[in-house]
Amino acid sequence: MPAVETSSPDFAAVITELRGDLFDCGRDCNLAHCISADARMGKGIAVEFRRRFGYRTLQNDVLAQGKHVGDVAVVMRGSIYVYNLITKRNVWDKPTYADVRSALEAMRDHCLVENVSVVAMPRIGNIFLFFVKKKKQEN
Repeated sequence: MPAVETSSPDFAAVITELRGDLFDCGRDCNLAHCISADARMGKGIAVEFRRRFGYRTLQNDVLAQGKHVGDVAVVMRGSIYVYNLITKRNVWDKPTYADVRSALEAMRDHCLVENVSVVAMPRIGNIFLFFVKKKKQEN
């Protein structure tokens, strides 16, 4: 279970990468995933989010917030937050690192305000490794 510690003057986090089913993290575990701004959620793990949280209601809750690429649409389901990281405009687009980073920072900001300390999310391509390498290069 590799853990990577990152820190800045105003924020510190421990990122732990685990293998397994994202939805086995517990009933009170906050969840995050990436979506397009149109909130179609038709491929990958987003399909499972649709199934578990109700496609039309989840989609409507996301779209009603009027968020854009680089934002996070936060939806409450029971006692957990579902973080919908908006990383691209259309389902067929590819996300940029800048948009992914912006969405992750928006999620971080919400977590800090709401005192959320644990969020489970799938690996986003090699984005985890990219930010770790970039952080090491900055030091």
